[in-house]
Amino acid sequence: MYKWLPLNKDNFSLYNETNDLLKRVELLNKCLHGHVMSFLNTTGINTKQLHVYLRSIGKEEWVKLHDEKMHAFDVTFMSNVKLPGKDRTGRGLLDMDMEKLYFMMPLKR
Repeated sequence: MYKWLPLNKDNFSLYNETNDLLKRVELLNKCLHGHVMSFLNTTGINTKQLHVYLRSIGKEEWVKLHDEKMHAFDVTFMSNVKLPGKDRTGRGLLDMDMEKLYFMMPLKR
């Protein structure tokens, strides 16, 4: 997923308050879970068994959305649900490259 915008103002503050990589990844995982759950709820899909995990965090950059600078991430993730190739999650349009994402893979436990 390219140029994902996971951080609202409160989460952006939490992200910047720590230099602990694990805490930052945990926060991004929570954001990802919330964004995917929110999307699925709009489609009427049951989210009780939803599992979403970040696999990697690539490039981080600043992007402009509605004249506001936002912290964007290129990430790969896994989920136990299939998501469409392009849709809205978080605050910006997701640009998903099916060859570089792992969300189509079933979770192994």
